[in-house]
Amino acid sequence: MQAFAFEFYVLSLLFISKFQTVANDVAADKASDSVTPEQTTQHGEKPDKQTTERFKFKGKFSPMEHYKKLFSEQRAMQLNAVKSMQKFGSQEAKFKLVGVMLHQLFKNLQDSSQNLTAWGYTPGDEFPENKTVRETVSKVLENTALFGDMLLRMPQAVHEFYDKNRDWHLLMRWAFTFSNESGVFEGPHETMLNLMGQEAGLIPKSPNYVNPFLAAQEEEGREKIPVSVVSKKAKEKKQKKIAKGPRMSRTEL
Repeated sequence: MQAFAFEFYVLSLLFISKFQTVANDVAADKASDSVTPEQTTQHGEKPDKQTTERFKFKGKFSPMEHYKKLFSEQRAMQLNAVKSMQKFGSQEAKFKLVGVMLHQLFKNLQDSSQNLTAWGYTPGDEFPENKTVRETVSKVLENTALFGDMLLRMPQAVHEFYDKNRDWHLLMRWAFTFSNESGVFEGPHETMLNLMGQEAGLIPKSPNYVNPFLAAQEEEGREKIPVSVVSKKAKEKKQKKIAKGPRMSRTEL
């Protein structure tokens, strides 16, 4: 995959959740219009409480049940993209891509936070039935999860940008709490969220905390911070400090 095409693909994951959710909502609504709880059981058995609960929204899956399925599908795409990013081009190109990704990711979180606050939706509220609110909630959850994948699998690159931005810290703390109280992160997603919280300093690290992805990397395969990314400002400062004194001409020699 060419560099430009890959960058476009990875960046598209920061926006795809909205359109994917809308498309799947339409398809699921059409497919489930005539489905009833009784049709999900065998031999005419009475549907159990769990089955009935899933169909409490007029014969359709509840918004939460439906979204969890979409969330898992989106997570698989995001994880594959992050794994590809680990192998992407030179270290300098990789760091630049991470920087672009993080700026857009936190912009998404900032916009979503402002909208949800204006609508009066807070972490822990019941999962919304309104599609506009639901799509905004999904952006928070999916961008938070994507940040977790990037931080755990590319820690040096992400820390290089994230650790220097206090606004990002505050925003991720809000997003982490929001995601933790959403009820969407279950199983491996919940484990990832917890590890991300520790790695990002959002919650205290357990005594035996280890980033499993970093520990699994071979020493020669660990990320190295490109000089052009890290020390650009340091070089500029150094150049300013070097005073150029008068030079002797050949005739003076």
